[in-house]
Amino acid sequence: MVNMVTTNPQRIRVDNRRKEQAKWRQRVRWKNLVKAHAHIPGIVCVHCERKHGEPRLDKKGKQLKDKNGKLKFTYLTINHLNRALYDNEDLYCTWNETEMEICCTTCNYWFETGWKPCPVCKRTYIHWRDFCCQPCYDISHPIEAKNRLERASQKALDSKALLKSLRDKEKEKNKQWKIDHKK
Repeated sequence: MVNMVTTNPQRIRVDNRRKEQAKWRQRVRWKNLVKAHAHIPGIVCVHCERKHGEPRLDKKGKQLKDKNGKLKFTYLTINHLNRALYDNEDLYCTWNETEMEICCTTCNYWFETGWKPCPVCKRTYIHWRDFCCQPCYDISHPIEAKNRLERASQKALDSKALLKSLRDKEKEKNKQWKIDHKK
């Protein structure tokens, strides 16, 4: 892969800022802060309620593996709720009860992208303005779920019938063309 040079000044600033913050997370001060607040026995993620070191499971209950085949475990960290805490290392690495929370790295990632765990099952991530995931909604509203599934299956059947009629028309058109141009 070719190493491309970035010429966009804003992108360069973002990359340099991320490199600077990555250095903060490698220092002893940050590691001690995480040990003192996130890696205490009994502490759980505020969003999904997983404990530090707990196995990560998929929707079917099987333990997740990374691309190298190693098992994945929950890792608790500190989430900064206020963007101003990213301004300098002193603010970033000083515990603030009101503007920081303990959460797992997965929830931290999804939080930063605007998603949150479903408040019912706490395993599926949903958009921040949704109130629960589709399976949990279906369980609490079975009649609506049944109607939605029936509409979806009817729509699939209608689509299949339309496609078949279009194909039949095309075949008929091709047959007629062959008859007209047989010479």
